Amino acid sequence: MVDFTVQQLLKTPLVEVRDVVCAGLCRHQGEVEQATRTQLVFPYRGTYLRHVGGGEVVADASQVLFFNAGEPYRISHPHAGGDASLAITPDPVLLREIAPPPLLHEGEPLRFRVQRLRIDPRAQVLVALLRHSLREGVADALEGESLALTLMLRAIGPRTTHAAGASHGRQRLVDRARLVLMRDLARRWTLAEVAAEVGVSPVYLTQSFHAVEGVPLYRYQLRLRLRLARALDLLGEGEEVGDLAHQLGFSSHSHFSAAFHQAYGRTPASSASWPCSGARRQVAKDSDNARPRWRRLLCPPVPGGEPRHRHEREDLCGLRLRTRRGRDPGEDRRPHRRGVLRRMRREAEEAYASASEA
Repeated sequence: MVDFTVQQLLKTPLVEVRDVVCAGLCRHQGEVEQATRTQLVFPYRGTYLRHVGGGEVVADASQVLFFNAGEPYRISHPHAGGDASLAITPDPVLLREIAPPPLLHEGEPLRFRVQRLRIDPRAQVLVALLRHSLREGVADALEGESLALTLMLRAIGPRTTHAAGASHGRQRLVDRARLVLMRDLARRWTLAEVAAEVGVSPVYLTQSFHAVEGVPLYRYQLRLRLRLARALDLLGEGEEVGDLAHQLGFSSHSHFSAAFHQAYGRTPASSASWPCSGARRQVAKDSDNARPRWRRLLCPPVPGGEPRHRHEREDLCGLRLRTRRGRDPGEDRRPHRRGVLRRMRREAEEAYASASEA
């Protein structure tokens, strides 16, 4: 009996993206498997255990897992309901270029030293965005490659990498606590109940969880990781926001919307429209930490108007000055600033007037 299905969403010379859905019928360790090429796997629904060597890794929506080429592993499912993951297989040359050297083994084939890393809410948004855009067919190959590259940079980049900062014993303790929380996402757990399930005191559990995950236990379960990550998945399936709030155990619609906005920087209603091109561009820009203020200057709020803030006017002048210098290398590199500002202002007014007429 087939336990999982694989849907190929994108395949180019640079990257392959697949959606892997598992029914979770195997509660014990399954057969030995291994990947032919190193993959980055982003779970977005459910949870499972990946057994590598003598250790195990809990896979949920807060993690990116590294399936190294030629490395044997087994999969088991501690909870019913199955799981789903987005698997990205990049070209080895591309992956070696974007991955920090401390994360990689030397030599070939390319392999990671760690089994997993934490990802932040913006990476979770990119996972949902990439999957929904490719599945609905609204993203072409170029856009899919760009989104996949942005997601990988976000997950393993040196500025956004989140490695566990505690001992192996504390990591195992936190993994048991995460499995308890994943047992029922809608349940309102108390700290004493979770501590009793894993067999430690509430104080030690709080300290250990914060040391490993970098966030308090309640925030992990409520906002950044479990319930809201499930909401990201269901919003793309067309679920109503009000039904989601009740299904995931939030006290009200407003409570759910406020928590979602605080974690992801956007409302649930706006996230439901990801397949549209405008939403994809906005999410990708925000997740890439880009601040291209000059883009807003090219489209003023009022036709024929001017940038509203002084720093925007200065940015526009600097942008046009750099452009002109690039077009005419023989131009004076130190023009009189007051004359430049007047000329740039006149050019900006002409450009805005032309845009309003068009």
